[in-house]
Amino acid sequence: MKQQTKKPKYYFSNRDLIVIAVLSGIGGVMSTYIGYLGNLLNRIFGIPFGAGQFVSGLHVFWFILAAGLIRKPGAATTAGLLKGVIELLTGSTHGVAIILVSLLQGLLVDVVLMITRRHNLGSYMLAGGVSAASNVFAFQILYFSGAPIAYILLIALIAFVSGVLFAGSFGHSVLEIVLQARPFRA
Repeated sequence: MKQQTKKPKYYFSNRDLIVIAVLSGIGGVMSTYIGYLGNLLNRIFGIPFGAGQFVSGLHVFWFILAAGLIRKPGAATTAGLLKGVIELLTGSTHGVAIILVSLLQGLLVDVVLMITRRHNLGSYMLAGGVSAASNVFAFQILYFSGAPIAYILLIALIAFVSGVLFAGSFGHSVLEIVLQARPFRA
């Protein structure tokens, strides 16, 4: 009598891992340039940091896509870790700290989506906003700048709005287009 061996069941399928890798790769490279754009905005406005928060939602956009395409808790967190490593390797202005910040942002997307238990426009907007704003506080903890709390809250609000618009709303729109095309049929 032949003994049957069970194939191990993994949490993420190969398809899930490929989607995470591709989105993290594109997001990591793009975020490096978005970081440089943020530094340019800081110089234009004549402030040491914060002006780049207008585009901070673009960093989180990739986590919303990963979460929306895979629909498993942990997808955005995994994408965050990998995106952070790729961003570091492509020359991020933030150095090693970007790995922690990206990981935190991906984790927050997963947490918000688990709490809301929905994958809709509202939950993506909330997840995008919270995640994008978190970088302001994370960088303050890592590199305390001594900036006034009112200024920190202002740039966090700007980052939140950017996350709502660029990560949540734009991410939801892109997901609708991609899911209508059904590229991942089984």
